[in-house]
Amino acid sequence: MMDVERIPQNILRTKVSAVQTFTTALQDLNSKIANLTVSATAYAKPDSVQVFSATTSSADVTATAGAGATSGEISITVGQLAARHTAVTAGVSAWPDASGTLSITRAGADPINITAASNSLDDVAKAVNDAGAGVIATKVAVGDGTFRLQFSATESGAAAVFDITVGGTSVFAEPEAAVVVQGQDAKVTLYAGTPAAQTLSSSSNTFTDVLPGVSITVGATSTVPVSISVSKDTEAIAKKAGTLVEHLNTVLGLVKLKSQVNTTTGADGSPKATSGIFSSDSGIRSISQGLTNAATFPIGGRSPSEIGISITKDGLVTYDEEKFKTALAKDPTGTGAMFQEISARVAAAGENASDKYDGQITLKITGQDRQLRSLNDQISSMETRLAKREEYLKAIYAALEVSMSNMNSQMSYLSSQIASLPSSSSSDE
Repeated sequence: MMDVERIPQNILRTKVSAVQTFTTALQDLNSKIANLTVSATAYAKPDSVQVFSATTSSADVTATAGAGATSGEISITVGQLAARHTAVTAGVSAWPDASGTLSITRAGADPINITAASNSLDDVAKAVNDAGAGVIATKVAVGDGTFRLQFSATESGAAAVFDITVGGTSVFAEPEAAVVVQGQDAKVTLYAGTPAAQTLSSSSNTFTDVLPGVSITVGATSTVPVSISVSKDTEAIAKKAGTLVEHLNTVLGLVKLKSQVNTTTGADGSPKATSGIFSSDSGIRSISQGLTNAATFPIGGRSPSEIGISITKDGLVTYDEEKFKTALAKDPTGTGAMFQEISARVAAAGENASDKYDGQITLKITGQDRQLRSLNDQISSMETRLAKREEYLKAIYAALEVSMSNMNSQMSYLSSQIASLPSSSSSDE
């Protein structure tokens, strides 16, 4: 009987499952549209097509174009590479100053005075390393019971060159002490061999002020000028267009998949049609159509198909990368502007659908959540009523069992009484 009583509740549970399935599908779609919107918003910005790449004529020189780069070309001759200043003391068993004191001096800077815990070489090296003075000290065994202290600048360049003094005298002036590597800046020359020759210096092997937005790193000196060319990076721009179409098709493909009507064969052999979860939702179809229109409708009388973006017969968007590159090479400004406008339209359509506050899908999800809470509340309330109903029915059945037991007892008693009555016979007549 309770199974019959629970039929309305089971119907509600079926509705809950359907609402949860639809909500999950909406959330998946909303996430994919949000991802598309992020990409489209970035590609709609003016600098999205201002992407440049740099190439060099030598494997020993690399160049990277970044923000602010523009097309151009220049040649450099690498005169010297940057180096970290390194010097070693003569072989000693202890620091020459008994108190473990030393000074680190640099041209144009105040000396940095350091006092170690003792004059042991370990304590002196530790004190220098802990001072954060831009110098690293390393204890090196000589082999005869004595050691050298090697001092190295933490950075390359002429400005990092240092001296270590004790009592005003350089420890590197001692016999067998030496400057192993002279710290120096990297230097490159523009227009070498001409009256316009100009030498540039850098404390590292990387130059950031030769060309706007271009970082140049040198790895070897050269006698022959190395050319550096900066041009529009059509590959990177074309990849952005491809990514936009890919993200768009992810959304359109999902809507199409979940809107299809699939036909299967039932247990009785008859065909059975099952509609996709979005098949009856006109709002989802409208969002899908809006995104398609944003990507494929004409711009200023020109079709996006001119730059390789067009709609297919199955409702998706196709992208011809080679056609895009050709259009970009022929008309960089016009093609870039069209791509940005397409991106802006797609971003607007995506924002309208997936905005976290008032997007169409967001509002649908909110509505589904409310419906789900309402159904669960109804199920919970019905569960309470069913529990009371079951308790009531159990009490009735218990009372009936008692009544039946009493009636059975009475029937047994009456049967025994009837059986004990004397029987009548013919002799009594």
